[in-house]
Amino acid sequence: MLTTILIVLALGGGTSAIAQSSLPGDILYPVKISVNDEIRTNMAFSARAKAEAEAKIAEDRLEEAEKLAIRGDLKADVKAKLEENFKKHAERFLLRIKQLGDGDKANVALDKTTDFGASLQAHQAILFGLAVKYPENKEELNDFNTSLNETVSLNASAQEEAESKVANSGNKVMVQAAAEGKLGAAENKIAEVRAYLEKIDASAEVKMFAELKLKAAEGFITEANAKLQAKAYGEAFILYQKALRTAQEAKSILNGFTEIKIDMNDFFKIGDDDDTQEEKDSVNASTEINASGEANDDKVGVDGSIDVKINN
Repeated sequence: MLTTILIVLALGGGTSAIAQSSLPGDILYPVKISVNDEIRTNMAFSARAKAEAEAKIAEDRLEEAEKLAIRGDLKADVKAKLEENFKKHAERFLLRIKQLGDGDKANVALDKTTDFGASLQAHQAILFGLAVKYPENKEELNDFNTSLNETVSLNASAQEEAESKVANSGNKVMVQAAAEGKLGAAENKIAEVRAYLEKIDASAEVKMFAELKLKAAEGFITEANAKLQAKAYGEAFILYQKALRTAQEAKSILNGFTEIKIDMNDFFKIGDDDDTQEEKDSVNASTEINASGEANDDKVGVDGSIDVKINN
């Protein structure tokens, strides 16, 4: 820590900003993780702000692993350190979520776990795509994805707990208001992602996948509207939340695939008869990217869902 502080002082105040784009192995990377990350968390004063900071730092470690894989520099020891740091900040994120508690803060917890979950889903897809595209780092990427699956599961549990707190609060008027508010949020998110979809420079395959997720989100809204009409407000709230989450996942997928520039055809060929034996053998430990929220059999379904299983 002292060494990194001395580096910052020696090189000037702009060093911290420059370090933010560094990767493991770069001279300024210690500044990024020992100074920048500490500043980011220490300057966050509320549980919500701290959760957001921890989530972003965890996502940074995933992005670093992906960029190193593209360069062919994701060595086993570097992967292990990134994975350890990712887990540390993901665990801190989930701890902050627990600290938010009940009442209005349960809604905040739900929003934060939804955003984090959508980002993790996108990174799962990216890590798998990179393992296909850069086989020299396949083992490291698949190991990281296996670890990521554990965090996805823990985050999903936290999300379900927050959903339950809101949907089963016992105050019917409040639950109705929460459901109606979530309807507006889901509709706005779908409209936002559709507008983004039109202007973003992404492949036709990526855009098609995002559109299928948006159609799935609209399907959840249709189901939720029926529940709302029947005054089943808690069920309506959960379905509207599912629609919002699915639309957010669509945007995260768009961002991730566009930034990393993975060919979506790597996904659409899974399960084809002309796959190599190595590709067919990549069926172990699960990574799921699913537009409808339901599992499929190692292929892309008509609803836009993909169930990919990864083998080390």
